[in-house]
Amino acid sequence: MPEDGRSGINPVRGVPIHAPSSLEPASHASGVDLNVASAAEIAQLCELGFDRAQSIKRARPLDGWDDVVRLPGLTPDIVRQLQHAGARIGGPQGGGDRPGREHAE
Repeated sequence: MPEDGRSGINPVRGVPIHAPSSLEPASHASGVDLNVASAAEIAQLCELGFDRAQSIKRARPLDGWDDVVRLPGLTPDIVRQLQHAGARIGGPQGGGDRPGREHAE
C-alpha cells in the first residue's frame, strides 16, 4: 500500500482498492438510526468514538435531537455533524427525526 494509505492492490484478487480519507463523506453512515444502531455503528459516525456512542446508546429512547445534545461530550456542532452524516432518530422507540429548536436549520 502506498505511503498515503489511501489505495493499493488487493493481494488476494490483484485489483486496485481504495480506502476513503476522513475528508470524504461517510456514505456508509447514512440512515444510521441512533435508537437502534449498535455502539460500533454509532461510533463510526463522524469519528464519534466509543464513549460518546455508549452515552447515546444508554440514553435511549431518544425523542429528538435535544436529547442528544444534552448528553456529555455532544455539542451542538457534533450534533450537526451527525445530522450531516445521515444519522437519524427514529426506530421503534423514537419520536422521529424532529430537530431540536436550536438545531433546526
